[in-house]
Amino acid sequence: MNKILTRSAVGLFKLLSSGERRGFLAAIKNPASAQNALLRDLLKSHAQTEYGRIYGLNPRCSREEFRNRVPIVSFDEGALAYWIDRQFRSPNSAVLSPGGAEMFEKTSGSSGPHKLIPYNRELKRSFERYFKIWASDLLTHGPSLESFRIFISISPAFRTEEEKSKRVGLDDDSEYLSPLLRMIFKRFLSVPLNLKNEADPVRFRDLLCAHLASDPALEIVSIWHPSFLDSVWQNLRERRNEIADLIVEMNLGKNRESRARTVSILRSSAALMPSALWPKLKIISSWDSAASSMGARSVSRRFKPVLFQGKGLLATEAPMTIPLIGSGNVPFITDVLFEFRDEQGKLHWLDQIQSGKKYSLIISQKGGLLRYDMKDQVRVSSIDANGLPTLEFQGRAGDCSDLVGEKLTSGYLSSIEKDLVEELGETTYCMVPDSGDPAKDRAPSYIVLYDSPIEEARMADWWEGRLSASHHYSYSRKIGQLSAVRSRRVPLLSRRLLDHYASSRRMKLGDIKLKNLVSESSEAEALLRDLL
Repeated sequence: MNKILTRSAVGLFKLLSSGERRGFLAAIKNPASAQNALLRDLLKSHAQTEYGRIYGLNPRCSREEFRNRVPIVSFDEGALAYWIDRQFRSPNSAVLSPGGAEMFEKTSGSSGPHKLIPYNRELKRSFERYFKIWASDLLTHGPSLESFRIFISISPAFRTEEEKSKRVGLDDDSEYLSPLLRMIFKRFLSVPLNLKNEADPVRFRDLLCAHLASDPALEIVSIWHPSFLDSVWQNLRERRNEIADLIVEMNLGKNRESRARTVSILRSSAALMPSALWPKLKIISSWDSAASSMGARSVSRRFKPVLFQGKGLLATEAPMTIPLIGSGNVPFITDVLFEFRDEQGKLHWLDQIQSGKKYSLIISQKGGLLRYDMKDQVRVSSIDANGLPTLEFQGRAGDCSDLVGEKLTSGYLSSIEKDLVEELGETTYCMVPDSGDPAKDRAPSYIVLYDSPIEEARMADWWEGRLSASHHYSYSRKIGQLSAVRSRRVPLLSRRLLDHYASSRRMKLGDIKLKNLVSESSEAEALLRDLL
């Protein structure tokens, strides 16, 4: 792509995004007013649905009337599943989604059954607005870019023919964008979107690495979980010669000189460094909070001095916070209505929350989910003079393992990860409950899977000491209900975990959210069978 075409495409994108950015920047100067305006829009659109009519929604409802009339819902109880199933059976009717559902997307959690989220036109536009505001802010306040070459996580698309016919799942993340934006966006991709059609996992990884390695102009990496980039980098290092052969075979790269340079780097006996392959890389965008924090630190350190930007809170259900350079993760107040439940169970609107406090999120969005319990916990990092908060993701409210009453949580594990790094060094890990075997007189325990070259006994002792600082865990150990922590080193743990969830749950690699704690016994049993 020549420089004139690049500048023209970027200029067109800025023009198309300027209105969204200006509108959002104006809205965050008066967040309470923006949320009230959004509530009126939601009431107006959802009053036309069967679901809204049942609860008597109309544009004149106050926010307290809205709260009193509409129940909080989640997939843990049957009512929401019933309405989504009805919408799925009649996609073109306004059952739950205003205007009907154009398609359905699977939630991407790594545990529990898949859940279908209906997407109408307005919800897809919310995701596009999110992308425009984020990208426009990055172009305005981020590092100076030249090529705008970008890598977004590409994964094999695990969709059955029935799912395709029933409009379940997007072919790739660019389908959130309008046709014009998608056309512009595709011009800057380092990896072609059709790579997702490669079904063989080994060849898929090699092809992915070959395309990436062949693009020294790469400037932006946008992925979900940082472990995905770790997995890509591990494959590049281990199969560098095979990947070099693929580059030659497929004539990848801008020209012969560029191709020869890349192949020379890969076939060299010297240690492979990211800066050698991607000297112009400037930005990595990824999840960086809660269970993703350790992986984010690892990626950030490996790719220094590249700017690492956390993605904020972005889920299948809705884009909830937008990372703005210099501001942090601000709530997407123009498109998502927020309610905050405190630790005592009391509900607060956005203009009622307090800095430093923790809350769980309940959202209402434009696709049909009203007062939906995300079960995500956030901490209010700050509130500016206009009343705009910044939110820090703390983890899932339900991430708790309780074999015998020890109540081990993902949040507790995340809180001691800094000590783990300082005392034992960086390591990918996953804590897995083992329910034991009464027939063999083996009490329940926890097994920590990890990937660094540390003695298993030392790793087990470290974790046993740390978990014993938790009252409930210590008590369970003292009365003999739990055995001591065990540990097993699993080389390439991130990749093994990604492969496990991709094969067992038919999930796209780039969508998988690796966790530091497995909380469900059936998932734990399957994981241990596969990895040990």
